Amino acid sequence: MSDIQQPKNIAVEALALPEIVNAIAQHIRPRWILAKACLVCKAWKEAWTPLLWRNLNFNRTEDEIPSSIKQYGYHVKSLDFHNPEDPHLDLVLPFCPNLQRLMLVDTFITMRVLAPFLKNNHFGRTLRSIELEVYAIQAKELLPILAKHCRRLEYIDILFMQRGMSVVKHSVLMRLLKSCSHLRELALAKVSIVDDDNGDGNDGAEGIRGEEGTDDSTDEEEEGVDDQSRKKSRLEILDLGQTDQSDKSLLELLQQCPNLLGIYFGLNGKLTDNLIVKVPELCPKVDSLSFYQPLGLTSSGIAQLLQGTPSNCLELRYLKLTGSPTNDQMVKQVAYSQARSLVTLNLQRSSMVTDDSMEAILKHCCRLKSLLLKGTNVTPAIMQGPQDSWGCYETLDQLDIRGIGILSLPRFYDPEDWRIENNREVFKVIKRRIEMLPKLKRLAMSFFGLRKELIQGFGNDDDGDGRESQENGTENDSEKQGVEVDHDGQPSPPPLPPPANVPKKRVRLEVLSIQGIGDKFSAEDFSIFLKNYPSLRTLMLSGGHINSELEHMLRVANIKYQDPREMILALDN
Repeated sequence: MSDIQQPKNIAVEALALPEIVNAIAQHIRPRWILAKACLVCKAWKEAWTPLLWRNLNFNRTEDEIPSSIKQYGYHVKSLDFHNPEDPHLDLVLPFCPNLQRLMLVDTFITMRVLAPFLKNNHFGRTLRSIELEVYAIQAKELLPILAKHCRRLEYIDILFMQRGMSVVKHSVLMRLLKSCSHLRELALAKVSIVDDDNGDGNDGAEGIRGEEGTDDSTDEEEEGVDDQSRKKSRLEILDLGQTDQSDKSLLELLQQCPNLLGIYFGLNGKLTDNLIVKVPELCPKVDSLSFYQPLGLTSSGIAQLLQGTPSNCLELRYLKLTGSPTNDQMVKQVAYSQARSLVTLNLQRSSMVTDDSMEAILKHCCRLKSLLLKGTNVTPAIMQGPQDSWGCYETLDQLDIRGIGILSLPRFYDPEDWRIENNREVFKVIKRRIEMLPKLKRLAMSFFGLRKELIQGFGNDDDGDGRESQENGTENDSEKQGVEVDHDGQPSPPPLPPPANVPKKRVRLEVLSIQGIGDKFSAEDFSIFLKNYPSLRTLMLSGGHINSELEHMLRVANIKYQDPREMILALDN
């Protein structure tokens, strides 16, 4: 009997060892299973309780804060709190002294409650990451406190959600960079960074000193910051997506951040080409750039930035060019200057981008893995040609072609609508191209009037209904391929010749985002759909098309369902 009991005792003891517990806990889902582990024995309770409390996630409208947080709160390292108000923070934060990550979402908390925690010496030393979406806090109130009391921060992401822009002085931002010497990522949204000779005359520092009086405990630290002021920041990611800032202010900021790897520009009407073209010289390590409707920039300025100089030329892996002034000239410059390095290209909502520049991208950018084209003026003609006409056919694993050639239909449409036949012919062209992409895993596409084609999938012509021989398909489609019908019911000009035959392979899609399928799926159709997408792990489809029965079928198939509004294919981060 002792020989039989020995393995059980060894197993129990092994699962109480911290190194083993930490190794396997990250794979345990759902998290409530950890609570059961704590009930096995005293040794397991001591080993597993810290992991049970390590990450807390509360939603004020749904969850009740447990009273046991007073006993176990010192284990909490990460706190995600949705919709909290001031009283809720008083019930949680005092009992979480070892908190390293604080995330407060969609909140009306005030500095009256948040400031004391940030100013707490122990709390300020342990905090590494802060993510806030706040309505009642101003940048000039919060940023000086972070600079003075939370100097070990590595990640800052703050969205000031009040009406209008939250104003802060440039000197406050520079003080934050110099004080937080470990800072790696900084993201500010809805902030107007004003030069020191402008603004309201209050950078927030006076208010802090007025509250605290004389604080001798930080004098040595302030002196140390002055000694380090000549040192460059370690910042790697700078996200100014919704920030107003002048050329002068941003120039000084970039001069302090030579280690930047990613810069994200957004709706900034003050920024000009004069500053942008200096980025390769100031931040030569940058491999990720994002421009979202840069109001003050021109296509020639961004093209010059991408081209660089012989001594300073960026090698970009990620590039987002959204909205005006993105045009064919700029995109061609991308194809010629970034062909060796570019991995992700996001051109969503760039309506001036056409087939002319897209052909250059597809021909030259042979390392491309992700291509996002929703909202461009690209047509199905780019899908034509042999497999190797796309230089990236061996690497591309993500494609967003929503709206390309597929005409929109209302949810309840006439089966005889002329747009349906147009969409079927366009779909044949797109389908051939998709079946030429062996690495494709993520696809976003429009399917208006194409329910049968969607259910059948890609590379499945020999399976089930809708079977179509490759030879007959090539012969019969030679006249139809790429045909579009204009709004007068007249056919468009003759299409290009069909592509060369390529051996068909089942496309192993893992993520599929569907736009426009009309009525709900029947259970029978949905069963066929799941069979034809055996590798699918995430399905994005508008909620009205999925009922409880279909949700159950997705769970059985281990497929995650998401609303299209949560679109992960956008790759905006």
